[in-house]
Amino acid sequence: MPEASTALQTWAVLAVFLLVYLGMFLGGLPRLQLDRSGVAVLGAIAAIALTGMPLEEAARSIDLPTLVLLFAFMLISAQLRLGGFYSATTRWVGRQPLSERGLLAALIATAGVLSAVFSNDVICLAMTPVVVQLCLDRRLPPVPYLLGLACAANIGSAATLIGNPQNMLIGSVLQLPFAGYASAALLPVGLSLLWLWVWLGWGVGWVVGRGNGGGKTLPAATPYPTHADPAPAFDHWQSAKGLAVAAALLAVFLITDWPPAPAALVGAGLLLLSRRVASSRVMGLIDWPLLLLFIGLFVVNHAMAWAGWPERAVAALASMGVLLSEPFTLLVGSAVLSNAVSNVPAVMLLLPHVQDSPAVQQLGTVLALASTFAGNLLLVGSIANLIVVDLARRQGVHIDWRVHLRTGVPVTLGSLLVVAVLVAWPARAQAQPRYAPDLQPFTGKVVRVADGDSLTVLDASQQQHRIRLAGIDAPERQQPFSQRSREHLSSLVAGQTVRVEPSKLDRYQRMVAKVFVQGQDASLAQLQAGLAWHYKEYEREQPREDRLAYAEAEDAARAARRGLWQDRQPLAPWDFRRQARAQQGQNR
Repeated sequence: MPEASTALQTWAVLAVFLLVYLGMFLGGLPRLQLDRSGVAVLGAIAAIALTGMPLEEAARSIDLPTLVLLFAFMLISAQLRLGGFYSATTRWVGRQPLSERGLLAALIATAGVLSAVFSNDVICLAMTPVVVQLCLDRRLPPVPYLLGLACAANIGSAATLIGNPQNMLIGSVLQLPFAGYASAALLPVGLSLLWLWVWLGWGVGWVVGRGNGGGKTLPAATPYPTHADPAPAFDHWQSAKGLAVAAALLAVFLITDWPPAPAALVGAGLLLLSRRVASSRVMGLIDWPLLLLFIGLFVVNHAMAWAGWPERAVAALASMGVLLSEPFTLLVGSAVLSNAVSNVPAVMLLLPHVQDSPAVQQLGTVLALASTFAGNLLLVGSIANLIVVDLARRQGVHIDWRVHLRTGVPVTLGSLLVVAVLVAWPARAQAQPRYAPDLQPFTGKVVRVADGDSLTVLDASQQQHRIRLAGIDAPERQQPFSQRSREHLSSLVAGQTVRVEPSKLDRYQRMVAKVFVQGQDASLAQLQAGLAWHYKEYEREQPREDRLAYAEAEDAARAARRGLWQDRQPLAPWDFRRQARAQQGQNR
């Protein structure tokens, strides 16, 4: 491709990216009937057309486990919604002999717990009409209870890696352990829910919520609005099925090393086997536009990485002393971006700057908590907020942005302070870089080969550099073909003078680099021999020609059954490491 054409493509990709994220900010594009999902899909189409990206490459840019996990839990939530479980649970809470503040606490706890396992949007959709009815039956002003429901659903959804879409994405990309994340998030979420209750029960939020009643209960004659959508009748069997599958999946996530997405998909598939509920009814409750939003943004962000803009932006910020891998910078950045473009697009932009930190688990927790808690700041900061306000309006209860702001600002600032103290501050020490060489190409002698993708090079100044070969992932030492992979790399580079072209440092402070020996790319040679995998999780960091060459080399080795591809079911090293981490967590 000519240089001028490449430059034109690069700027065109940037224009598409900015237009897409403007649409995320505005909720659509002016004068066009496009919502956020439509903008994302159109942006993906434009990115593919402008870059000439092969459809196979576009497909590889999509994190399929995230989409599968999200789809599966949408099915499970739909099952429970059709079974009337959410509304029945809310009615049961309302029947308890509780004081006004006691009822508020119970509703906050219920919404928080349910949202940790099921979608916060679904919880708000099911609970809002029932909460309004409960308040009218008790002659209580509904506003503080509705604000509590919306904020608690957002906060509670941050407690697990399945509580909301952005957490599913973070857990999948960073391969965070389910139990480890939950244990780290439990205290910040619990304290934030407590702060929400204190603010609404005793702070300005309570006064604001009761403003239309002058601090008094509503008159007994207040009718239940006839235009409210009726809640589904409670079905014991359908609810029991959904709860059984959800409980089984939680057990799988906590105590086994099974991949979460396939396990969730199997559980959701079992729920479709019903003699009483048509699958079309369940499928009709799937949030298909949200799935399309994910797909579109994956492709657009991949095109941006191909054009090299993220690296330039990070370098520019670093020159000003702003490091997105620094915990407090990440906390503030995720909170601001989540309110500017919504939390899912914000997380997609920030994830690449967390992946290679030595404190990846802590930073992943900061990103998940901060991006979710930030949704309470503004009325438009979370879909859950808008659902509650819209359903309440249909029943004659009006909550405008000013009323929400008086609760949203203090609740959000308080919850982010909790994250800063309990998660971001402890992560600072682990996130500090310990080795900062000049990442310029150099030549040196290979003095050690650790495994099939790691070696040590001695440069002209007699300094040793640990190198991680870019673009590939070789079998771990406990895996088949690990020794053969190491021996093959040793035969290529051991004792040889090589040229090292580093691109970054990984979380273990190794140079990630292309290594050339007599003009031959060592990474590509490992792939051609069938003794390494193309590391597709990081392929967006490669130049396009390298991505294509590495993918073709892996495909050719697989087709010829060379090396590790002789195995009937070869296990990718990243899956092996994830299983090993899960096993270690069980043994603690």
